[in-house]
Amino acid sequence: RFVAGFIGSPAMNFTTVRIEDLHGALWARNDGLRIQIPAEIAGRLRSCAGVEVTMGIRPEDLNMTSPDDAGPLCLDGVVEVVEKLGSEILIDMQVGTGTMVAAVDPDVRAKRGARLQFGLNPGGLHFFDGTDEVAI
Repeated sequence: RFVAGFIGSPAMNFTTVRIEDLHGALWARNDGLRIQIPAEIAGRLRSCAGVEVTMGIRPEDLNMTSPDDAGPLCLDGVVEVVEKLGSEILIDMQVGTGTMVAAVDPDVRAKRGARLQFGLNPGGLHFFDGTDEVAI
């Protein structure tokens, strides 16, 4: 987790989640976040069911979606800061009790206080042991 946290700009988003096994599918949950863990990752997380771990995702792996496209790999965020950088826009948002940053296309229109939905790139999900912070 230490290395993942300082490589890249902006830095990787981290949040503590509990891994839950619901009818054979694994879910990562916390206050305000509930995503289904993709099958290609679930195998290595199965032993973590019932345990808190750290989930990480890079800002460029969060993509705006419409409410009609809500799926098991989506999260809702309330926009706090919009930072226009020319080639991209950074959106700082409240997700549950934590914050995340998304790097989106420069043509995206977002205003402070707006509730937006983001899809997560399943290949961009990373999980780290909650105790020793080693990648799972």
